[in-house]
Amino acid sequence: MDVKSERPSFLIYKSFFEPIKILSYENKGKLFEAIFEYQINGKLEAEPQIQMAFAFFKNQFELDQKKWGKKIVAQIDNGKKGGRPRNFSEITLDEKPKKPNQTHGFFKNPTKPKKGVKGKEKEKEKVNIDIKMATPRRFAKNEIQNTGKKEDLIDLWENNFSDAWKQDSKIKGMYENKLSEFED
Repeated sequence: MDVKSERPSFLIYKSFFEPIKILSYENKGKLFEAIFEYQINGKLEAEPQIQMAFAFFKNQFELDQKKWGKKIVAQIDNGKKGGRPRNFSEITLDEKPKKPNQTHGFFKNPTKPKKGVKGKEKEKEKVNIDIKMATPRRFAKNEIQNTGKKEDLIDLWENNFSDAWKQDSKIKGMYENKLSEFED
C-alpha cells in the first residue's frame, strides 16, 4: 500500500523559516514550488541553491510520512477488530427493545437509572401534598368550630377555603350548621 500518494496534506513548521529567510522572494517561491512537487510526485528537480534549502524540509517530511504511515496501519488493524459498537439510534425500529431495563454503553451501569435530586424533591412534595389533602375536613372542622363570630366565619369561608373545599359536601355542611348557630 502506497500511503504517500494517499496523504492529502503535509506540514510546514515555523522552525523552517530561520534557514530560508535569507533567500530572495524569487528563490522562496521556487522552494515553495519544489516542496509541492516533492509532496505530489516524490521528485525534486530544482537549482542547487533550492535543493540545499530543501534539505531542511526533506528530513522532516520523511519523519512525518513515517509517523502518518504508522497511524494508518494502526487504524487498519483497529478496523479489523470490528470497530465501535453501533449507537442505539442506529438500531432499526424492529430491533429496539420495548422497555429497556438497562442503560447502554459502559461497564457496571445500574440496571435501572437512579432518580436525580429533582425527582426525589418532587416525590417529597407529592407526599406532603397527600398528607395535607388527607386532613382537609379536620382542618376545616377545627377552623369552623373555633370561629366565634358570624363575620369571621363568612370571612374564613370566602378567603381561606379553596373552591374544592367549598364544594365538599361535608365541609359545606359544617359551614352551614355553624352559620345557622349564629342566626339562632
